[in-house]
Amino acid sequence: MPLRVNGQRLWQALMDLAKIGATEKGGVRRLALTDLDRQGRDLVCTRLREAGCSITVDRIGSVERVSSYAAMRFDPGCVTAVRDAGAVLGHRHMDIVSGAGHDAVYLARVARTGMIFVPCEGGISHNEVENAKPEDLEAGCNVLLQVILERAGAVVR
Repeated sequence: MPLRVNGQRLWQALMDLAKIGATEKGGVRRLALTDLDRQGRDLVCTRLREAGCSITVDRIGSVERVSSYAAMRFDPGCVTAVRDAGAVLGHRHMDIVSGAGHDAVYLARVARTGMIFVPCEGGISHNEVENAKPEDLEAGCNVLLQVILERAGAVVR
């Protein structure tokens, strides 16, 4: 089943935020550095934290990301294994450097690590609107399977 945005949840979140500073004509008015500004920011910050984001708010109310990850270059052998498995299966590839905070970033500190990415609609990734086609997800899984089998010595090339 493809990943989908929960439209009702997204709409409700927007409507909850729109209640803060709502005008009689249906608009929203939240001026900077007012109580309404703080209330809206508090709501958004609560949702970000509930989603696992690490943020901080300075004294004037600016929201800043606490967690950031430097670009990670993975083990060349793992990268080659992924690239070769994709080629064997007839898939194109594009080498990229990940700056996302995947578990693989931490694992790479203690073990040889690589990652397999699949195309997402519009290039959007790590976002509620991320959407990958089932066939692309299947292809990624098959690449992973080939790498595992090759590393286990179960595949002779």
